[in-house]
Amino acid sequence: MKVGTGTRYLGGFIGSPTLRFDWLREKASFWKKAVKTIARASKKIPQPAYVAMKFSLQIEWQYVHRTVSDAGMFFDGVEEALVSEFLPSLFGVDKDVTCKYRKIAELPVRHGGLSLSNPTTNFKECSRSNTLYCSHLLSALRGRVQYSPVENLECQSEVIPEYWSRI
Repeated sequence: MKVGTGTRYLGGFIGSPTLRFDWLREKASFWKKAVKTIARASKKIPQPAYVAMKFSLQIEWQYVHRTVSDAGMFFDGVEEALVSEFLPSLFGVDKDVTCKYRKIAELPVRHGGLSLSNPTTNFKECSRSNTLYCSHLLSALRGRVQYSPVENLECQSEVIPEYWSRI
């Protein structure tokens, strides 16, 4: 029999805080390296590099933000790589002027931005949205209400417009 104190589970992590923090450090380190790799590619192929960043890497770390509490504190290196390498390379600018572009890059596409959220601050919104989206199911699992698929869908349909208005 093998006894463990933590493991990866459904894309997140359950177990002791020490092992969770080690796992988060490892994931953030991988994503930092991936951002730097995509930054190098963005010099020659900016649109595919942006798509890879937005619809692959960002989706992956946002999923971790939704499933693992306090994940954001491990993403300073990822944000630094975004600001100092990816965005300058994508925009073709010097690294010194990137701060003004970072604010623009965070804006939703409908507002002229790139919708590249800051992984060090976005984790709170991701976690909150996920909790609200699953609130009926969580209440049912805790025995507070009887589960109803209709009420679950109603709860989710109330949360989705609010979430999309923020990103």
